[in-house]
Amino acid sequence: ELAARHGESPQRAALAGLLHDAARDFGEARLVRYAVSKRLKIPFFRLTAGRAPALLHSYVSAKLASGLFGVRDKAVLRAIALHTLGAVRMDTLSKIIYVADLAAEDRSFPRAGKIARLARRDLNAAFLAANYVKLTHASESGFWPHPVSLKLWKLLQKKKE
Repeated sequence: ELAARHGESPQRAALAGLLHDAARDFGEARLVRYAVSKRLKIPFFRLTAGRAPALLHSYVSAKLASGLFGVRDKAVLRAIALHTLGAVRMDTLSKIIYVADLAAEDRSFPRAGKIARLARRDLNAAFLAANYVKLTHASESGFWPHPVSLKLWKLLQKKKE
């Protein structure tokens, strides 16, 4: 739905949506081993592997999408890789997967529905809100706020001004 609303291919969005969590259940040690064995380029890899290895699943999922499932579409692979932390430069498909992952219908927290409704009208505003929710959740839960997500937040704030 979001892809169609925002001029992106629904098929590409569906493919990214289906594979974005392919490595979600790997377990932390396996995620780290896999990322090392495949020499994945992950921002702040050592820091992430030490503090929050579950965050590696998005990059590992992208590698699985390519290697195991034969996905060659670079935009789809990028959307999968960036769905957890985001990045300073994100295309429309990547923003859609980032927002949709946070605001999926099965999410039980109150802000999910609000962000989903916002995404139908204004993807960039929903992207900003999703980034805020992720950082707020990390802070409130005593989790580590990832440097990539923090950098993204600062950039989005500058764009807002």
